[in-house]
Amino acid sequence: MLPPMGWYPDPGGSEKERYWDGSRWTRNLRAPREIETVADQHDRRPGSLRQTADPLPTGDAGARHQVVQRRSADAPRAAPASRHPEQQPDSRRTVEARTGDGMPLAGWWWRVLSTIIDAALVWIVVAVVLRDQFTLFLTRSMQLSAESMNSYGAMYEAVARDQELVSASTAIVSGAIIGQALYQFIMLVICSASIGQLICRLRVVEADHGQEHRRLRWGRALLRSAVWGAVEYVSQTTLGFLGLFSYLMPLWQRRRQTIHDIVGGTQVIRLPRD
Repeated sequence: MLPPMGWYPDPGGSEKERYWDGSRWTRNLRAPREIETVADQHDRRPGSLRQTADPLPTGDAGARHQVVQRRSADAPRAAPASRHPEQQPDSRRTVEARTGDGMPLAGWWWRVLSTIIDAALVWIVVAVVLRDQFTLFLTRSMQLSAESMNSYGAMYEAVARDQELVSASTAIVSGAIIGQALYQFIMLVICSASIGQLICRLRVVEADHGQEHRRLRWGRALLRSAVWGAVEYVSQTTLGFLGLFSYLMPLWQRRRQTIHDIVGGTQVIRLPRD
């Protein structure tokens, strides 16, 4: 007849005791004095039981140990073994924002850098194409500044009343917005990124499809570029904060999208170096 479950002298010959689960030896070992301490604590608890087991035959003819097993009816279960230290979650680890298929999203500063590069390129082209308006704008601005040097308010009123200056500035701003929108559309259709984004290793992709970053469908590219132009136009004419708000959205937006990203159903990813 097999002995009951409990701790017995290790049949392997060590000084520790091994746990018998009623049918076979387990790998659980502990020092005898630890058993003694735990057992004494159980004996002092109300409702505890004490059982005595005969020596367990180990196959060694010289073994003459007698084991006293103490078990408590209400003893708590042993806590499950903790995971390996390498498998423990690290709460300090920063979770990188990614698309639904695992591509890392572009950081805000990388997007700012690519936007500055693109704006510089577009403004150079606009200055060349609209050089007459640029010349008129600069000339009239310096004249009005010289005439109203002693009063900022007077200069502001003079600028607002000067039809030539207003017409030139309107043409320049409109040309820049249209040129930037057209530039974005063409570049997104060709290589899914503007020149600034290519330099920063950024790509515009369909939301949660970062693996498909070779090319953006023309319909989605057109919608995204048109919404960008609309936001910029509204920002220049009525709601001056709207454009800035859109550019700041990736700082807190979970999917790091601007207004034109949300409407166009796109996200901006940053390609890994490898």
